[in-house]
Amino acid sequence: MTVRGQRPAIEQRSDGFVFHPGSLPGIAGSDAADILRKIPMLSVDADGNPSLAGGRSLRVWIDGKPSETYAATVADALRAIGGENILRVEVITAPSARYDAEGTDAVIHIITKRPVQSSGIVRAMPGNRSVAAGGEWTQRLGKWVITSDLFYQRYRNRNGFVLTREAKATIRQVQETWQTGQYASGGTTVLFSPDTNRTFQVGYRLRRSPNETDAISASYGVDATLPDFTRSIHTPNGNKGDSWTASYNYHSARREWSDLGTRFRFDGTGGYSLRQQKPGNPDTEETLHTETRNRDWLLQTDYAERISRRFRLETGLKAIHRQTESDNRYLLPIPSTTGFAYRSTVLAAYASGLWSLGKWQAVTGFRLERTVWSATFDGKALTLKPFQNGIPSVSFSRDIGKGGQLKAAWTVKLQRPYFAYLNPMVVSSDSLTRQAGNPSLRPERTQAFQLSWSRTRNSLFTDFSVFVQNNRNSIEQVRRLLAGGLVESTWQNVGLNRRLGVTLASTWKPVHALSLGLTLTLQRVSLQTPDVRNTGWMQTAVLNGSYTFGKGYSADLYGFFDGNSIRLQGYRTGWKYYSLTLTKKWKEGRYAVSLRADAFLTPYTYMEEKTRAAGFRQTVSTRYQNQNLRLTFSCRLGKKEIQTPRIREGAVD
Repeated sequence: MTVRGQRPAIEQRSDGFVFHPGSLPGIAGSDAADILRKIPMLSVDADGNPSLAGGRSLRVWIDGKPSETYAATVADALRAIGGENILRVEVITAPSARYDAEGTDAVIHIITKRPVQSSGIVRAMPGNRSVAAGGEWTQRLGKWVITSDLFYQRYRNRNGFVLTREAKATIRQVQETWQTGQYASGGTTVLFSPDTNRTFQVGYRLRRSPNETDAISASYGVDATLPDFTRSIHTPNGNKGDSWTASYNYHSARREWSDLGTRFRFDGTGGYSLRQQKPGNPDTEETLHTETRNRDWLLQTDYAERISRRFRLETGLKAIHRQTESDNRYLLPIPSTTGFAYRSTVLAAYASGLWSLGKWQAVTGFRLERTVWSATFDGKALTLKPFQNGIPSVSFSRDIGKGGQLKAAWTVKLQRPYFAYLNPMVVSSDSLTRQAGNPSLRPERTQAFQLSWSRTRNSLFTDFSVFVQNNRNSIEQVRRLLAGGLVESTWQNVGLNRRLGVTLASTWKPVHALSLGLTLTLQRVSLQTPDVRNTGWMQTAVLNGSYTFGKGYSADLYGFFDGNSIRLQGYRTGWKYYSLTLTKKWKEGRYAVSLRADAFLTPYTYMEEKTRAAGFRQTVSTRYQNQNLRLTFSCRLGKKEIQTPRIREGAVD
């Protein structure tokens, strides 16, 4: 006789909650993004990018390692992790001083399974827009655990847009694009656990993602039916990167100690080649070749000790060094070379105290970060002054009734400008726009406050949150009209960015076979500079549901819908995405097949971006190929997993 029990999907914590995906039916061939779509308060768009309460500044960690060691983007990192291999997901909505000040709307920590026996899984995923295959294998040799995975995908997309600009004269540009590409990633991790308290781990990962885009654009004058000129643009890109990690973890009833070191390397090539044709004029050509090199090093140590039954102390040190170089060579029409090099070192130290007094829990802490950075453009040094930030954080929670919690948190968030925002290299592949970065940007500093009430009772989890964010040094995209109708686009620290919002999230499992989820976010956004002010409402609705029919059949539904996104000089209309997945499993889940249909009723998604600035108005109407059909076959190898070992995962910072 076999007796099986199942824990609730949501387990509350004083700083967030834990989601257990094993409580819901699995999807054959699912990845980590599919699991995040089932979690209340989170939303994941069609490209696999997660957000929480409208904020996209999330930090994602996987088994104690930053997502950057898996892929260059969070979406690619989530794609590399099989959904069947996820044990739990920790969602930290009120990050303490232990976590980086940068990008902390929330911290998502994904913990994967470590099977007792050697086992694995293989998948094949053919579709109308992509073909993919992958697999993982875990080999146990006594106190050693060796895990390897591999994923490969080929894809294609066709999109297009129409740009209309009203200035002294009205001009229109129509463009059609075709994109093809490949993505491959894989890695191996070796874990040694000499006893139940200690683990040593080393790992290596690599990824390759070559792709190319071909575009044809036509530009029209006022009331013209024939184009003034046309352009054909070819954009090749080649990206390759790898990373090494090493960690040590110690865990006992009173003490925790963890060390982590990573090295990340990325090399990319890009640029474009274009040919412009204008009636009555000879053809003109332009070719740009770019090379980018990125090297990152990270070292950190964390120590925690339970001083008494009611008090726990956490402290740690962290160092990150980033080195990025970009070389740009114009081959046509006139050969020329420019180069941009960027270095930054961030040193951090923190201390945090956790108090527990009956039904009350409190976390107070302080994090000190010092940033030293430098940059050169065409061999000339740019003025970038070092700076340091003190980041306080305070949060309180109180248990209310059965399964209820009231939480309040206040902290300061920091956002350093991205490399692309700083690079002053001018790119003019678009005949109507000139783009360049701004090396004078300073980091954003945002004060954030959140008040929430949540309750887990029987099969229902509910969370209601109010949040306020105030940023007085916001980095925003700014466009201005130049002579001849050309628009210059760059980034500036322009002023205020205030947000006031509410979020309602709920997960309900009325019967064992059915699970429903809903997240609604409404926020008032105000962007303001001495010359420009723009305010408006932003809304997001996320729904998901799953139903088990019996005999191995199940269905999953997901929908993501948002309203206008407010920009400093305009807005962008909302994104709409939904999917339906049907799954059949047999042999106790060893074999599975699923059919997934994305946007099956709407082949394309249409979005508009409207810009209003001094001297011109602009509308860009974009058509995205959103419909996708995918069939997935999966097969589990080895013995059936019956439990997971007690292995301490790496600490998150």
